[in-house]
Amino acid sequence: ADNQVCIVSSGGLDRLYCAMDSHRTSAGVQKYACSALANLAANADNRVRIVASGGLDRLYGAMDRHLTSVEVQEQACGALAILAVNADNQVRIVSSGGLDRLYGAMDRHLTSAEVQQQACGALANLVNDGNQVRIVSSGHDRLYSAMDGHLTSAEVQHWACEALGSLAYNN
Repeated sequence: ADNQVCIVSSGGLDRLYCAMDSHRTSAGVQKYACSALANLAANADNRVRIVASGGLDRLYGAMDRHLTSVEVQEQACGALAILAVNADNQVRIVSSGGLDRLYGAMDRHLTSAEVQQQACGALANLVNDGNQVRIVSSGHDRLYSAMDGHLTSAEVQHWACEALGSLAYNN
């Protein structure tokens, strides 16, 4: 946690954003920057800073420009999952198009257990009273598809079950 705080407080976010902005067409840069954002978001204060400083736009940009990259989609979905632990971030992610991007990643990468796992985790973390109906209406079928398509992946099953449980609980 100390490294996460040190990196953000010493200008690490600005440098990550600069790399993402300067190398939009590089799937490698986008993948590793999304991964770094996910790791930095493990710190609760960093979750707030990342979203407040334009992190969602960078993640969405990476997802939108690299639709066919399993690695970019996986890392971006993972970052969204961790950012969604924060209640205010949940609202921002849903209101800014995050659900559509998660659904798109799931739909385009049906055979990737890693994308399905990270996206299911993000959906599980996004469940709250304000967006539950929206996730149930368009997300439950994707959770079923992830489960059916990855029967042997404990991680996909775990996060899909958690998402379904949260949706059922917050009824």
